[in-house]
Amino acid sequence: MTNPENNLQANRLEGCALRVASIDPGGASARDQLAAALSADAGASARFLRVATVGAGAASLESALLSLGAPVARALTLGLELCAHEARTEPARWTRPLALAFAARAVAGQIGVGDSCEAFTAALLSTGTRAEELAAWRVPPRLAVAASRHQSGVLAGDADQDDSVWISRILGHATILADALQAESNPTGVDWGRLSRGLEALREILHLDRSAFAALLQSVGHSWADFLEELGAPRPAVPTLECVQVRAGDVLADDALARALEPGSSAPLRGLRILAVDDEPVSLRLLERVLRLAGHEVVTATNGSDALRVALETHPHAVIADWLMPELDGIDLCRALRRSELGRSVFFLLLTGRGEEDRVVEAFDAGVDDYVTKPFNPKILLARLKGGRRVIELQERVEANRRVVMKQVAEMGLLTRKLRNAAHTDALTDLPNRRYAMARLESEWEATGPGSRRPLAVILIDIDHFKRVNDSHGHDVGDLVLKEVATVLRANTRHGEEAARLGGEEFFVVCSNANEDQARIAGERLRAAVERHVIKGLGFEGGVTISVGVAQRRPEMANQDALIKSADHAVYAAKAAGRNRVIAGSDLGTVARSA
Repeated sequence: MTNPENNLQANRLEGCALRVASIDPGGASARDQLAAALSADAGASARFLRVATVGAGAASLESALLSLGAPVARALTLGLELCAHEARTEPARWTRPLALAFAARAVAGQIGVGDSCEAFTAALLSTGTRAEELAAWRVPPRLAVAASRHQSGVLAGDADQDDSVWISRILGHATILADALQAESNPTGVDWGRLSRGLEALREILHLDRSAFAALLQSVGHSWADFLEELGAPRPAVPTLECVQVRAGDVLADDALARALEPGSSAPLRGLRILAVDDEPVSLRLLERVLRLAGHEVVTATNGSDALRVALETHPHAVIADWLMPELDGIDLCRALRRSELGRSVFFLLLTGRGEEDRVVEAFDAGVDDYVTKPFNPKILLARLKGGRRVIELQERVEANRRVVMKQVAEMGLLTRKLRNAAHTDALTDLPNRRYAMARLESEWEATGPGSRRPLAVILIDIDHFKRVNDSHGHDVGDLVLKEVATVLRANTRHGEEAARLGGEEFFVVCSNANEDQARIAGERLRAAVERHVIKGLGFEGGVTISVGVAQRRPEMANQDALIKSADHAVYAAKAAGRNRVIAGSDLGTVARSA
């Protein structure tokens, strides 16, 4: 039986991409296999490094793979090689995705949220790549979701529940830059005006002055154009910010166009999208003809039930419905629409016979906005619609402003969480930092005060001969060792144990509700895990060991500094005893005094 996953891969992937697609992104040797596949293809390796090393400080294939991690590096390689393969025959197909990708990388780097290579990858895969392909290629879920969401135009969800949200928001911002790079394809003054205003909004979001923003647009544009040219595609012209603004300035003086550019509007406001509903064919044709001649877009239905379905599918600005109809009459249709999110903003105009005028109050109570008696006078009908149009435009502006506010609130919430995390996270190892560790210890100290039966212990860890690693192999390898040790500690701590980096080669673990013997067992678990771990990268292959000091809170200790000092003495004892061992405070035969 044919494997559908293999079909998807065979249809679009070849060469290096096909080899990379066969690598298990979660496998223990994924990084080594990726390195081998890229090293075997000079073009693929150059394309990967061109994207992966910008802003990451990586200078080699090994360090780039280490920095990105195997799953993201694998997805990036697939996207780049798919692009390189298809651009040979269909360069126009990849012009837009590459523009979006380079724009997303720049925006992510400027905002400082998330990883710029993840944003680049999601953008590259967001056009012309189906969700089933992304699943078959085992693209990381957050990248696949963001790519599919952007492709379908779905807005991002809740940042607390969905870790792809930040990528979706980056792609939304990057779309403005991508549009600017392809500005010459915008045929109307309205498009130029919208583009200019969009760029100005993005400049404010990025907190850049005009010259810096103009330089950013040029930098993104030249990276995009260079990459397309290297793929063998025609080199596109890169517009300047001044060019976009000048073209926009030619049309902004026109009142009609300026009105069209207001928040919530769309294209020149020639007409409304109207759902006309009447069970009498002749009346419906007459109503449709009057509305179309007035420049409105019209969809029709012949009863209330069909009208409800059509309204939910087409999202009309206004509904004009006869009062008396089979299945759902006009008032019941209005009530049903008002119960939905969409229907609350629709302008509803009711067509009534002479005999129903005395029941108009009932119609208004049901949510009808206005009414016209039948047979209707076209001028009166259009006049009533004109009044409704003002309400619709006002509602759209209010909704647009609400979306802007909600977007700003979401971005501020994201930024606040990012800043809060950054304040308590070690930038190199991604472990909690010293500030967080001390705050956590203080909280545990207060919770285990006099009268509490809960024990409290800490583990202090020092990497053995770390200076020798730096002196012999350089600080890049030293940083690699710190990252790898942090990864091992994170993977081998258990519930109630939280590892942090104090600084240098020192790490710290708070063991809540644990006594000295339990912390000693935890320390031995961490020591053995680090000793077993092989570190590979940047020309280095080997391992390191750690010396571990354990201490438990004692009644004689005046504060948490005394507890830390007791663990510190135990670390020194472990080093003096030959390193790569665990020693507890009670092994020293002394109790640490208060600091």
